[in-house]
Amino acid sequence: MRITFVLPGRGFSGGIRAPLHMARELTRRGHDVKVLYRKRPLNARSVIRTLYKKFIVKAPQDWLRQFDGDCTSFRNLTAEVVGQRDAVVAIGPDCIEDIVKLPEGCGCKIFSVRGLTLRNPRLRETAWKSKIPKIAVSNYVREEMLKAGVEDIYAVVPNGLDTLEYFPDNTDGDRTAVGTVYGSGIAKDPETIISVFAKLNKLHPEIPLVCFSDVRRPKGLVQAVQFKRLPTVEAARKTYSKCAVWFCASRSEGYPAPVLEAMACGCAVVCTDCGGPNDYLQSGVNGIVVKKENPDRIVEEIIKLIDDKAKRNQLVNEAMKTVKRLSWALAASQMEAALDGIISGRLRG
Repeated sequence: MRITFVLPGRGFSGGIRAPLHMARELTRRGHDVKVLYRKRPLNARSVIRTLYKKFIVKAPQDWLRQFDGDCTSFRNLTAEVVGQRDAVVAIGPDCIEDIVKLPEGCGCKIFSVRGLTLRNPRLRETAWKSKIPKIAVSNYVREEMLKAGVEDIYAVVPNGLDTLEYFPDNTDGDRTAVGTVYGSGIAKDPETIISVFAKLNKLHPEIPLVCFSDVRRPKGLVQAVQFKRLPTVEAARKTYSKCAVWFCASRSEGYPAPVLEAMACGCAVVCTDCGGPNDYLQSGVNGIVVKKENPDRIVEEIIKLIDDKAKRNQLVNEAMKTVKRLSWALAASQMEAALDGIISGRLRG
């Protein structure tokens, strides 16, 4: 197949990284895969931002710069830019209007739905109502779309995990820390993250606290938290591997990579009932699932696991079995089948 993924931009988010992993795996399976991404307008602010990340933060190359496949930027998505493809897949809602306007000769148009887009409900409604086939990243996303009256959902295709990148790397001795990824968006519930760290530090100041993010250190985060902005994969792996417990406090997640990464690195996971992780997390078996927006309960479960090493090890052992089943090779085979089915159906129609 000739497949093009259309991304809304470049950067360090999981929403950019996951489709690049998928593109790489599909290429390995023999498909002609191309990635197009929207180029930001060049202005003083964007130049300053780039220089700040490169020389002050000393950030690693963003995910697109690390991608070795066919990758091209665009300002206006035209038929000349896309060419003749079998499938043109919009990653997230921001590029839906771009691909809808393309002529039919460019290929079968498909919408890969990565989450609920809580940041912009109007954009979500416009994208979900678009008259093109949709692939959901998790059963949670699929169910929410069905509740909203969306009918043209062809398949659920999850992300995968690369266990060559994420594995236990704790050469410094016993795990003692508690950590999370900080996100500033409404779906990430930053208020609960800050509250959990504050409560943990007050109750157990001896527990090391760690956090990384793609944004600056947030105001209100207790000073005891070791905060790293834009870590490399290696640095993220080492951070995970310092932790006895990793928590996710989100309100809504399509299929969050950090939860799986932490599991693969040997952390016991405490996660809110935020949707996507329900596809692979079973509370009390390979992690602990709690209600959303309840920092006291998150802290309670974290402390229980810190105090009960046997239970923690049980969760970790089951989690390691789980992540071994969630490879990018498997995810790519599911995407391949979904795309082939959609294209074949359109041709027959």
